[in-house]
This record gives sequence, C-alpha cells and structure tokens, in this order.
Amino acid sequence: MRVEGWGEVEKEKSRRVRLKPINREQMVLRPMDVERLVSEDHEVRAIWEFVGRVDLSPYYEEVDAVEGEAGRSAFDPRLMISLWIYAYSKGVSSGREISRLCEYDPAYPWLTGLEPVNYHTLSDFRVDHKEVLDELFTEVLGLLSAEGLMSLEWKGRWAVYLGRW
Repeated sequence: MRVEGWGEVEKEKSRRVRLKPINREQMVLRPMDVERLVSEDHEVRAIWEFVGRVDLSPYYEEVDAVEGEAGRSAFDPRLMISLWIYAYSKGVSSGREISRLCEYDPAYPWLTGLEPVNYHTLSDFRVDHKEVLDELFTEVLGLLSAEGLMSLEWKGRWAVYLGRW
C-alpha cells in the first residue's frame, strides 16, 4: 500500500492486526479541579480580581432575580463583565464565540466555574449595559495600561473595540 508522502508500507497478508477501537459516542465522567484549569499567574485571574474591585452596584441594581421570589437566578454581573473583558483581550467580540470558548478554552470555564453561559445572555448583557460598559472598559484600559499590564497588541484591540461598540 502506498500513502502519498509516507513512502511504501508493506502489509503481511498472514498477519491480522488488533487495534484499540475509538469510541466517540461514549460518555465520560472525570473529576476536575476548576481552580487548576489556569495557572496562578494567568491573566484571567488578574481580570477577575480587578473587576471584583470595581463598584458594580449599578449592575446589581438592575438584576431582577431576588431571593424568596420565583424565577431563575441571574448571572453575576462581575462574571459577565470579566468574560467580555477577557474575550476582548483575546480579540473575541462575539457572544456566540465566547459561549463556544466556555466549552473548551480553560480560562473561560475557570471564570464560569464550568457553568454554561448562553450566547444570547452574553449579547443581551452587552446591549443592555452599553453605556456603563463603555465607561468601565475605558477605566479598565487606563488602569491596566498604567500598571504596565497591557501589551501594545492589547491596546490596539481595545481601540478597535471602543471605536465600534
């Protein structure tokens, strides 16, 4: 048998090989330490800590879900803001893409604690909080830049983001 680029492969006719089957339909349950998904010095941790120091009371005032009343719990505004900031730092500007990245890129599941976030929820949050987010993102940009935590590439991404938001 000949496979282009691999050269000749000869097969013995009297020998039957036994191969381990690949089963992609199986379900796997594995324990996972969410804290270990990203290193201690990963930039997503810095973003999470930074957003935790910002006054987010305007966001919390808009949350309709309250304890003792019917309805689904809301996502923490700190999480939503952190997801958008981290995504923009990586050049991602789509709620659909962020939702997809939450499934496999370790930084996103670390932020969400493995909780799935629907793209519509992300997009609605961005649309509903446009003005406050503009101010917050500008503040984040200034603080990270002043601390020397922002590369030139990152600054370029933010400039594009702020220009088209």
